[in-house]
This record gives sequence, structure tokens and C-alpha cells, in this order.
Amino acid sequence: MLFRPTDGSIIKRLANAVSTSIITGDLVVNQATGNVYVCNAKGYNVKMTDGAATAFQTVATFPSGTGGSEPVALAFDPTGLSLYAVAAGRWIVTYDAASNAPRDTLGFTENPKAVCIVPSGDLLYAIVNVTMIVADVQTLTLLSTVEFSSSGIEAVISSPQKFAAGLHRAAGPAAGRRSGRSQHRPTGARQ
Repeated sequence: MLFRPTDGSIIKRLANAVSTSIITGDLVVNQATGNVYVCNAKGYNVKMTDGAATAFQTVATFPSGTGGSEPVALAFDPTGLSLYAVAAGRWIVTYDAASNAPRDTLGFTENPKAVCIVPSGDLLYAIVNVTMIVADVQTLTLLSTVEFSSSGIEAVISSPQKFAAGLHRAAGPAAGRRSGRSQHRPTGARQ
């Protein structure tokens, strides 16, 4: 459902947006365009509609079945006009925001469950099991990893007031390496 921010009333119900009655992935508004993106995890795709939810368009499709890639998280660059990132299956895929064409991929041995692009637009943070990864958002080059003792982390956010530019320059031993690739790749994704 889309809600009116001033009073919380329902603007529109998003019927037929997902393949199940429960959205199992992110629902994100591109602040630059007003378009709504839905991670339709059980439908193995990402759908987009305008702010009025007049019609849905599939903008990304992922492999289904055993070892499939359910899209669960999505984040836009700060402008909303350059790119967006989707965590799906064992992948993070970046897409061109204007054309929805795949730009790059970063693979993992386990499924990412959250993504965030920092306010400066140069870094992407993701949660993969008990690890937070830091990658260059333009190239998806892995810059650093941080291990946690808990696997209960479900989201990652970045505050424009607290973000320290240059923090990523002190990248650890994983700096500059890409993680392993899998044969299950999103449609049109580059290797």
C-alpha cells in the first residue's frame, strides 16, 4: 500500500505487485523520480511503478528454482539518477537508473540480505550473514569486510551527519578483490 505522508491514510493498494500476498523484499521509493520499486522475491524480479501505482513494469529478472536469486534488498545512489543496487540470491547487481540495464555484479558464497549506498555515493555497504562488506559502488570492487558475532543483522543504513568521508580509504586485506562468481547470474548481468 502507498500511504499519504501527512496523515497516514491509504493512497493506493498495490494489487498484483508481487507473486505472493506478502512482500518478502524491499519496497523503495526513488526520491528523484517518485517511482516505487518492489523486490518481488517470490516472483524472482524487481517491479517498478509510478507514484500513483498505475501500472507495474518488470525492470530486472533473476534465475528461479534451486539456487535461484530472490531479490530482497534495493538501494539508490544519493541522486536517484545514476544507479541502484539489488541484493538477489548470492549477488549484488548494480543497474543504470535511467535504462535499468545491468552494470556490474559482485558474488558471494552466501546470500546478501541488505544493501545501502552511502550519502556521498561512492560506497556500498551490504550485510552477508555475519559480515558487513564495503565495496566501491561504481565498480563493485570489494574494499573491506567487517565480521560480526551475530547473524541477526537484517539492515544497514548510513547517516549523512555521521558518515566520515575517507573512512573506506583504510580498507583491510580484502581491498581491491572481488569475491567469487557463481554460474547463476541475473538476466543480462555482466561477469
